[in-house]
Amino acid sequence: MKKTLLSASILLFSYAYQAQVLYNNSFGNLNLQTYTTTNTSVNYTSVPIGFSVINDGLKNNVGSANNPNKPFNVPSLKTAGWAVVFNQLENDTFLVITSWLDTTNVSVNRWVITPAVSNLNNNSVLTWLAKSPDGNFADGYEVYGTSNLNASQSQDFSIGDRLFSIADGNSSGGGEKRDTTTFM
Repeated sequence: MKKTLLSASILLFSYAYQAQVLYNNSFGNLNLQTYTTTNTSVNYTSVPIGFSVINDGLKNNVGSANNPNKPFNVPSLKTAGWAVVFNQLENDTFLVITSWLDTTNVSVNRWVITPAVSNLNNNSVLTWLAKSPDGNFADGYEVYGTSNLNASQSQDFSIGDRLFSIADGNSSGGGEKRDTTTFM
């Protein structure tokens, strides 16, 4: 069993004569709910409207009263792979994923798909920020792109659509880092 949260803010840039942001989402200005344990509270919500989510149906481990799998321990997120969380220390809102599961030895298949981004050209660059709040259990992940505007399930993406991959922390040097990293 491991607890990992991946935080990401996604930016998409197109470079012509000057940088032009075609899509940006910092997951701010959302109506957040609050979950409170004996010593901490978490502000969270589900993935915003416009995003597609593919959840594998695996149950999240709720953790303990002193060490909950926040916010995935609340009933509405028991099988959700993704949520948006406000981090008070960083005063920012992040898209997060959990891999702290009740099930072992399974392939986790949880996806979040951004709204379609158009007007891309040959000089377009995908940029995002990512970090693992618990570097001891750093997850890996993959980023895919597709021209299929109706992509709504994991089978809609092929290995040829993969733009980026980072192995999990079980691999030497793998896993997301504790510090925020910018990827292009």
